Amino acid sequence: MKLIKKFLKGNNLAIILVLLIVNLLFMKFFWEEIFFDRFTIGAVWAEVVALEWKTEAIYQNIISDLNPFAANNKFFYPFGTDLVSAEGGNAYFFVFLRPFLSTHQSVFAITAFGLLFSSIGMYILLRNLKMEKWTSLLFSLAFSYTTFLQPRGAHTTYLALYVFPWFFLSLLTILQSNNLHKKILATIGMGVMAGLTLFVNLYFFIILVWSIIFLFIYGLIWERKLLIKLIVKSFKFFSFSGVVFLIFISPWLIALYDTYTFESIPKIPGWGGSITLSADIFNYFIPSRYAFFMRHIEGFISSKFVFARTIFEQYVYPGLFILGSYAILLFLIIKRKAPKKLMRYLWPLISVSLAFALLTLGPFLHVFGKWWIEVEEGIRIVVPMPYIIFHYMPFMANVRAPGRLVVGFIFFATIATAYLFNYFLNKQSGNVKKILIIAGFVIFFVDHIFWVRTPPTPIFLPKNIYRTIANDKSSATLYEIPSTVRDGFNYFGDKDGMYFIYGMFYHDKPVLGGHAGRLQRYKFEYYQNNPFLGYLGKLTDLYLESNVGLLEYERILSPKINKEASIDAIDFLDLKYILVNNNMSYSPSVSATLSSLGFKKTMTEKNYSLLTRMPSKREFLNINLSMTGADIYLGDGWIREDHDNLVQKKSSLLFKINKPRDMQLTIKGRTFFSPQPGKLYVNRKYLGVIDFTTEESRHSINIPKDQLKQGINEVHIFFENEYPYNEIEKGSTDLNGFSAQFKGLALTDN
Repeated sequence: MKLIKKFLKGNNLAIILVLLIVNLLFMKFFWEEIFFDRFTIGAVWAEVVALEWKTEAIYQNIISDLNPFAANNKFFYPFGTDLVSAEGGNAYFFVFLRPFLSTHQSVFAITAFGLLFSSIGMYILLRNLKMEKWTSLLFSLAFSYTTFLQPRGAHTTYLALYVFPWFFLSLLTILQSNNLHKKILATIGMGVMAGLTLFVNLYFFIILVWSIIFLFIYGLIWERKLLIKLIVKSFKFFSFSGVVFLIFISPWLIALYDTYTFESIPKIPGWGGSITLSADIFNYFIPSRYAFFMRHIEGFISSKFVFARTIFEQYVYPGLFILGSYAILLFLIIKRKAPKKLMRYLWPLISVSLAFALLTLGPFLHVFGKWWIEVEEGIRIVVPMPYIIFHYMPFMANVRAPGRLVVGFIFFATIATAYLFNYFLNKQSGNVKKILIIAGFVIFFVDHIFWVRTPPTPIFLPKNIYRTIANDKSSATLYEIPSTVRDGFNYFGDKDGMYFIYGMFYHDKPVLGGHAGRLQRYKFEYYQNNPFLGYLGKLTDLYLESNVGLLEYERILSPKINKEASIDAIDFLDLKYILVNNNMSYSPSVSATLSSLGFKKTMTEKNYSLLTRMPSKREFLNINLSMTGADIYLGDGWIREDHDNLVQKKSSLLFKINKPRDMQLTIKGRTFFSPQPGKLYVNRKYLGVIDFTTEESRHSINIPKDQLKQGINEVHIFFENEYPYNEIEKGSTDLNGFSAQFKGLALTDN
């Protein structure tokens, strides 16, 4: 009874009620999805469906005792897709939810509870930083329902803000607590939370890493003695936390190594969009159009300024609390009235937050939508920003949307704002305190509550057709039209054709197409160069002439399809089913093309037609690189256009067999400049070495039966060195590196 009385006396019940009410109010849309599964009526954004499928794929690996991040061959067939960058770490929570809820319900349950978990974590963190209860509650809600989330209805992984307060709460506990059990628990928690951040959102992991780096740099410059003391005191706990982190992410590291070895990490060409997706300095003052009250201000600003009309990735408005508190702090600092004791707590927070704010501005400063000034003779003058360093750092060049780093700014700025608010609050009398707290909550609701957009219009799902396909136990492949091959920037096919992913939850067949945040270029090229998929991809692209992901000559649709080469591609890919949405403008042309290739309508459901053709059981064992259509066999590392079948250090190719048996692989080719060995792998298992010379010749190696499988088999050839093409061919200006030149490859019975 004493504990209950103490609990009630401390206003804890009121705080919990406010916390729950605000969460239920703000996340009404997410809670509704748990009880009314809109996935079943096709009323979910396609990007969400893609994320849910990848999360489900990781979960299926977990319950099948496989590496959670092992590659899945259902997307982007015949290559499949890695799950290393899938941001599907929520699959770990699926273990507790999926036995009772659907994939969609599970994702939204995790999202909703994650926001509540974020509020609780931030509240405890602020309390540990000696903030008063109502201050802690106010700013825990301000962070968990930050304005950054308002336009991100289809980006559920960006709502996983809980990783920040719980990670730093663990760090703070390690540094401050004298309780060994608490320190050990915090040590484990920090390692697990860092790993979970890596799995759930790569941008958040980058923010977490750079947060530590920035804090370390600040301590090294301004608080060196304290920094050294803390590191020495807690070194063993930090080390143990690092071990926990490495153990936790070890499956991911194994999958990453496999991906790096056999697929290569996707590389972003040039600036990768980081210039256009940088925040404008004035974007910090433009609210979201989805804010319930503040959208009127956004509407006024966007009506006056063109650059403000298309803000999404560049959206960085941090809210009135942060803008107001930083303005007050700037005034106090200029007037030299800032309390020294308070500023000692604030300076590291302000410094780290401003470091992230600078990074959101991208490589070059944007002002009112312009990032350069043009002077005489077309010369452009730009103002470089610190982010430009990222472009030359390994992995960091893949950070394509600098604006998303604003979460780092918001987290540290929220704590600084809470400190300032708490400082002034403590100087007031009881009634004034209450007024300030009430005013704070009013500002919170006015600034942070958002207008939930109407969910996507439901689309019809041909579930009967999907179930028919699912009942086919053969290794059939499905191609749904519309569909696309798409990453965050580029696409091939129908730009908006991502709803075919819905069907994968019903039929579980390999599909031709897919969506990933980052995608290896060779997968795009395979679909583009494939005589069948390349033709239909262009035919279904309503914006073909303006598709910037294709070169100018690639935007031209051939007058007719190459039937012979297309049938080879269809048989090679075991393409048995094609599902056509007859409501598309290009559907009549698609249906006529498919009919000419032998596909026949076997089932209809509303506006969908299922076309079927039994693929040939023939084997594809011989690759004649001079023949039309040879691209259906070629994977990564091949340069066909104007380079006479050159290969880079890492290359791959595909064969198809009906029955595994002892076979022999024969390769006709040569290396450049000097002889070098080529390591061979079949289906990602080491086979052996072939010593290639600079003279064109034939080389053979045996493949045992147990290293082959029925269907498509992948062969990788790795060389140690590659040489710029301009050193191979005099007069060439091509600096791309190549290792060898192949004329033909074949599999024969041993």
